[in-house]
Amino acid sequence: MNRSRESSAMRRVLAIQLVLAGLLLAGCGAVSVSFVSNPQLPPSSFTGKIAIVVLGTVNDPHGSPLTVTTTSLINAGLASTFNFCGDQRPRLTVGDVVRVDFTSETSCLFLVNVFVLS
Repeated sequence: MNRSRESSAMRRVLAIQLVLAGLLLAGCGAVSVSFVSNPQLPPSSFTGKIAIVVLGTVNDPHGSPLTVTTTSLINAGLASTFNFCGDQRPRLTVGDVVRVDFTSETSCLFLVNVFVLS
């Protein structure tokens, strides 16, 4: 039992020393504590019948070519066109009614999920 008390006491002393050392170093500017947050917005969704799927390219902000899959979905008689990042043709079949979930990237939309509804 003495050993467990000694071990617990040693851990507390070590923890206190580490905190104090951190505070001292932080005051000298030698330690930087930061928090990085990557708040990702929830995916957007769109439902419709796939009318067109075409592989193409767009330029990214640096002028480099970026492969995109341009897809037109029809919902309530209105067509909406999306540029999904990369070659998504295996996931998007003309004639399928789908719900696509996606997030916005700089030059295209990142396709998160494709749910075939019929």
